[in-house]
Amino acid sequence: MHLEEVTAVFEEELPSDVVRNRRILTLKGVPSETELPQHMGPGQTHKVSQVVLKVQIARNINPGDYQCRRLYARTFGGRDVDFDATAIETWGAWRFRVRSEPDTPPSFSM
Repeated sequence: MHLEEVTAVFEEELPSDVVRNRRILTLKGVPSETELPQHMGPGQTHKVSQVVLKVQIARNINPGDYQCRRLYARTFGGRDVDFDATAIETWGAWRFRVRSEPDTPPSFSM
């Protein structure tokens, strides 16, 4: 499959007693492929793909913990394809924390 972009959708984790819409963060990245110098046999190569997912955090995003809820790829043909469900144990555990911006001004010492 020829992938144009990989997307991970993270949802804000909230206590069950909090009633408001959860914020969503969408991280995206362009996959790259590297051919390893291992020989698999005549006419075969070993390739490894990787992607770096990035997002610009907007001002209106709430500080707190976010968990990955969906991981999918867009093909060059324009299809969105979810990653294999057997890998949900891995990417479903991905989390990160958005912290509040500090109120203290930056400083330096001489």
